[in-house]
Amino acid sequence: MPQKEFTKAAKVLDMIAQTPEQLQEYNARLKAQRDEEARIILGRQQGLEIGEARGIEIGDARGIRRGLLQGQILLLQQLLRLPVSTDEQLAALDLDQLNHMLAELQQQVARGDA
Repeated sequence: MPQKEFTKAAKVLDMIAQTPEQLQEYNARLKAQRDEEARIILGRQQGLEIGEARGIEIGDARGIRRGLLQGQILLLQQLLRLPVSTDEQLAALDLDQLNHMLAELQQQVARGDA
């Protein structure tokens, strides 16, 4: 008989041999163990849901920031009569690069390069 089934059968035999008080204590421990496992599973699930919602929030905020930066860059490029970047060119840049590009364009406007 495989070890796992043997162990399970031995536990059942031990349970049958217990007094009603021991059986009640055993069942209470088993219930507490299952309740704790359920709490852990629920906590993990809630944590994942909260993390997912927060990730979406952060992603939305970054998307809005990216859109604003790209719009400002395009406007300044037009005002300065520079070649206008394509959506693909701007999409290839990270936020730091977009911020840097915007700062350079703002400096050109401040100097009166238009």
